[in-house]
Amino acid sequence: MSHVNARLTVHGRLLLVERVLAGRPAAHVAKELGISRQCAYRWVRRYRAEGLTGLSDRSSRPHHTPTRTSTDREQAVIAARSRMRCGPARIAAATGVPARYERDRPGELVHVDVKKLGRVPDGGGWRVHGRSERVRGRGIGYDYVHAVIDDRTRLAYAEIHADE
Repeated sequence: MSHVNARLTVHGRLLLVERVLAGRPAAHVAKELGISRQCAYRWVRRYRAEGLTGLSDRSSRPHHTPTRTSTDREQAVIAARSRMRCGPARIAAATGVPARYERDRPGELVHVDVKKLGRVPDGGGWRVHGRSERVRGRGIGYDYVHAVIDDRTRLAYAEIHADE
């Protein structure tokens, strides 16, 4: 089901397709409806392949998950959670199901994140000095914190740089 602020509902998609099939350029219709040209072509292509059913909402859930935990192991974890009422580490020890996903070797997978932080000048920021042009033009700028976490060891490293 489309959310309240969706650009295209099923009715809007049908309107899009009807206008394009009537001979209007897809790019013009897309602009009128506030969507991208690629999105418009996607709905027209689905309509041509599947008809009206192609315009309905679909689940984003994968069709199959080859590495999914088996049903019996899943039931064992659920039973242990209700019986033991404790955290994932103790449940993992009791059921044999790993408490968390992790890679086999250190360095095999690292997570990298960059966080943009505004610099605060000595003596305080805008609440102290106001938002005047004189204060804004001081060239304070931003710092970027680069953080890296190893998936296996959970070792974290962070550096602050002047640019991304």
